[in-house]
Amino acid sequence: MARRKVLVIENEASIRGALFAMLARLECETETADNGTEALAKIHHDQFDAVLVDLRCAHLQAEVVIPQIHNLQPSLVGRVLVITGDVPDARSLKLIEEYFLLKVPQNRLSEDLQGYLRAILRVRPV
Repeated sequence: MARRKVLVIENEASIRGALFAMLARLECETETADNGTEALAKIHHDQFDAVLVDLRCAHLQAEVVIPQIHNLQPSLVGRVLVITGDVPDARSLKLIEEYFLLKVPQNRLSEDLQGYLRAILRVRPV
């Protein structure tokens, strides 16, 4: 089976590293972007099976980037997971609702993220 390809939009190196390690355990190929512009360029040139977005990422206008992700790759609708703070703000909640995004609070990354990824990527537990 082909490796799943996941784009991670995150500007903090430590979080990017943790996500990269988690995705490697799921045998996913991982690309990273530090900001929305870089992410959209990658999505324009390559196919992804899922996208992880930290809504608190610097230089990311999620309300602009997420609709463009869906326009560039409609297959990603329902496959964009957002990482939020412990309590998402009203703007984030509106975005999550409007674009049917899967939400993972940052304090639950290790517990919830693998399960969500396994489900949307159809990866069997090991």
